[in-house]
Amino acid sequence: MTAVLIAGIVLAGILLRGRQLPSMPPRELTPAEHAEIAEIIRRETSRPVRWMTHGHDGTVQVHAGGDGELGGGMFQIRNVDGGWKVLRSTVLF
Repeated sequence: MTAVLIAGIVLAGILLRGRQLPSMPPRELTPAEHAEIAEIIRRETSRPVRWMTHGHDGTVQVHAGGDGELGGGMFQIRNVDGGWKVLRSTVLF
């Protein structure tokens, strides 16, 4: 009985190795990725990037807006085939 339990735990560990589980926090973006994403946003809008949030599904949500101004733009970006692509952009009033 104990041997079956240990074998099951080892098999589960092998199958789940390298997978990001929903309970795990998303990996941090590297400084190079931040720079690449900021450059893509600069091509989309003249407003500066205020913050970036990296999600579990590989998307990055970016807010661009000026100092003290309401609104701005929200962008959802994902790394597709080695390059960052804007999936969705929304203008905030």
